[in-house]
Amino acid sequence: MSYLGLGGVAGREGTKTARKKWFDRVFEYLDKIGFKGKIHGFGVTAPKLIEEFPWTSVDSSSWIHGTAHGSLFIYDKNNDPKFKSYIVSELRKKHLENVDYILERTRVNEIEIEEGDLFEHWTRRLINFNNWLEYVNYLKKKKRRML
Repeated sequence: MSYLGLGGVAGREGTKTARKKWFDRVFEYLDKIGFKGKIHGFGVTAPKLIEEFPWTSVDSSSWIHGTAHGSLFIYDKNNDPKFKSYIVSELRKKHLENVDYILERTRVNEIEIEEGDLFEHWTRRLINFNNWLEYVNYLKKKKRRML
C-alpha cells in the first residue's frame, strides 16, 4: 500500500480559497494518475477541507497550541461553520452573549465547566480535545452512511 503525505499549509499566509484550490489540483492530479494509496494531510484542521477531500487521516496541533493563548474551539454539528473559535481573554467583551452557549458546549464527561474554569489552560485543552473527538465521531458516522 502506498502512502502520501500532503502538507505545507499549516501556519501559512494565504487564503482558505488558495489552500482549497491547491488541494483541488493535487487531488485532481492523483485521480488522473490513478493513485490508489492512503493520503494524510499534515496540518489540515479546517472542517471544510477535511470533509471535502478523501483523506485517510489528518493531523493538526492548533487545537492544543491555541489553548495557551486562550482559544476554545467549539464544535456544533447543527451549525455552519461546524467549529467556531472563541478567545477566552476576550470572552467578557466580545462574546458576552455567548457565555451560556459556550458553557453548554464545554461539558466534558458529565463535568460541568464553570465560567472561571475557561481561563485555565488545562481546562481549555480538555474542552478542545472533547470537541475534536465529537467531530471525529461525526465524521466516522458520515463516512459509514456514504459507503
